[in-house]
Amino acid sequence: MIYLDKNIIGGKKVFAKMEKYNKYILILIAVIVIGMSIGYSALNSDLKISGEVNYRPQEDVRVTNFTANSKPDNVTIEYSDYSKNQVKLGYTNTLEQATSITYTVEITNYSTVNMGILEIYDTDENVEVQENMIGTKLVGSGGIKEFTITFNSTQAETKTYLLTFEFVPIYTVTYNGLGNTDDYVQEVLEGGQLKQNLGKDSEVCSVTMDGRNYTDYTFSNETIIIDNVLEDIVINGYAPTVEEPTTPNPPELNGDMVPVYYYKINDKNGEWRKADENNLNNSWYNYANQEWANAVTIIADRREEVKKYEVNTPIDMDYINTMWVWIPRYSYTIKSENGGTNYYGKKTSCTMPTQKLPGEVDVKFISKEDERETGSARYIGDEVSGWYTNEAFDFPETDEEVNTPTKRGGIWVSKFEPTGTVSSCTNTSCDVSSVTVKPGIASIRSKKVSNFYFMSRSMQENNASTYGFDENNGDLHMMKNDEWGAVAYLSQSRYGKYGNSEYTGANKEVYINNDSNYITGHSGGSPSASSSAISYVYNDMTNLESGKGQAGPGASTTGNITGIYDMSGGAYEYVMGVLEYDAQEEDEHSGQIVAGSSGFRGLNSSGSSTTGSYDLPNEKYYNKYKSANPTSSTWSSAKPESACNGGVCYGHALSETSSWYGDYATFVIRSYPWFLRGGSYSDAAGAGVFHVYDNSGISYSDVSCRLAFAP
Repeated sequence: MIYLDKNIIGGKKVFAKMEKYNKYILILIAVIVIGMSIGYSALNSDLKISGEVNYRPQEDVRVTNFTANSKPDNVTIEYSDYSKNQVKLGYTNTLEQATSITYTVEITNYSTVNMGILEIYDTDENVEVQENMIGTKLVGSGGIKEFTITFNSTQAETKTYLLTFEFVPIYTVTYNGLGNTDDYVQEVLEGGQLKQNLGKDSEVCSVTMDGRNYTDYTFSNETIIIDNVLEDIVINGYAPTVEEPTTPNPPELNGDMVPVYYYKINDKNGEWRKADENNLNNSWYNYANQEWANAVTIIADRREEVKKYEVNTPIDMDYINTMWVWIPRYSYTIKSENGGTNYYGKKTSCTMPTQKLPGEVDVKFISKEDERETGSARYIGDEVSGWYTNEAFDFPETDEEVNTPTKRGGIWVSKFEPTGTVSSCTNTSCDVSSVTVKPGIASIRSKKVSNFYFMSRSMQENNASTYGFDENNGDLHMMKNDEWGAVAYLSQSRYGKYGNSEYTGANKEVYINNDSNYITGHSGGSPSASSSAISYVYNDMTNLESGKGQAGPGASTTGNITGIYDMSGGAYEYVMGVLEYDAQEEDEHSGQIVAGSSGFRGLNSSGSSTTGSYDLPNEKYYNKYKSANPTSSTWSSAKPESACNGGVCYGHALSETSSWYGDYATFVIRSYPWFLRGGSYSDAAGAGVFHVYDNSGISYSDVSCRLAFAP
């Protein structure tokens, strides 16, 4: 074996042999000229170690000395000569025993580039070159390096060697965007191979050789290979930052809610099973793996039965009447990768985040006891800063505590749009016992905003026994804009679908529910599938390949079955967010409601009269907005960035995330003061969790809502 030491750096003193003549100056000059000629022609000739040469052109790298360090008594050296790139050695071992001779080789580099030894020829198993010398940097420009070569003999023998060194330039390898590369290959010999593992989930964005784009490389299994290095190399890539996940607050079950997890039988079948509320084996939830906590309520005549179930017992879907997903309390911030021009999220691949293809939203879970953070919600550079906590996690306990809200450990959000049947609710005492939240059923639609609101409150205030909710604790209500935003931002984080490695590029966007019959939980298998494309059921886990992930769960906020569905496409969803009439008196008629619209009392679009039948509920149940131009829904005119008390509506998924993924974005106006979210099955690329639309609040056959629960 031959070994090289990459830490050896050598150099060379060149001595050209020439006798001294002192008698005549002319003879001396002639001899010098002749000597120079001989020196040039003898660069590859043999030179005795004992000789001394006074002149040799200093223009490249070469052997400049070869000295025996030790010679056993039983060994006779036959000859020991060296030249520019060759060393001769002959020896005789007179005894039948193991012995060795060690030499120090001196190399001098007269060139202007770093040099190394590509190979040493005419060696055999008896020749041992100092470790890590071959194939790595040997000596820098103008430097001298020494290393050892040992000749081992195991028997009486005579051996001769003519070792030939192949010196070649060495080129640097530079890595950009790949984290800590101190231990990576930094230099490669000319003609040599670069082979470097770049780490888990790394990408190669581009490669240049001598400043020119280079494509003749392979990259697979996290390893880049370049077979023939001829110049300096720059590898531009991406490697994810390894961050410890933060710990979410444990879900807070209300009443008889039952924790559940999904047990997969095959790609298209499975069952929901009772989970361990203590989550000792992470089977209930694991947010670091994009697995969100799910819980269900049970129909009344099966509730006692299910209470007795052991953990891991399947729960029949017919026993379930509502399904919920836990959104833990968190703070977020959005990065700018281009120096603050735009804030489209953190880069997590070779692709620079854009409005059309945004990056990651930074999220950290915070304790229920932690005060809300109120930073800028944005940052530049590598140091994450500007943390902001969504107001959705400070939901007031009572109607009187609007200005002193209660800190919540998280909120429950309905897993699907509400399903089942309900009459036209006009108060919180409606019979809503037929309302469900389940997959594979047409969503409830054709209701005014007020009907949806009264339906949601009636589920707890008048029908708590139907679902097993505690009517005195927690607050079930129609989702607000800030609560929608809490789900949307978490979906775009490392804990949501954006962080799910099964999906790449544009497929990280939540897939559209493209079912024209408004069947809940369906998926088009892509972000913008048309209604004519195949529609997958929510638990169809068929792998669509090519970074498209799972067919059905791709339409959830996690990219797996634990997430929230129908937030892109399906039916539009009214949320409790309304424009505040700009000329009204303080606290009077919040929102201007045109005649025959939402059902809530307010001013008409001209502000000349009051319309509607029902007072707006307590302010904790809706978000109010102002507009710089309340007669225009154009984003630039309405200026939603100043809609909340003259400032940014942080966490509401409005101006901060305007048109992300190309989702449609329009602001509320006087004639259409109520927000719609998510888009419709027919909106194709315009649908999505960041879709924002305006409407009057009236009933439509393609508009539903969503439920939220503050425990």
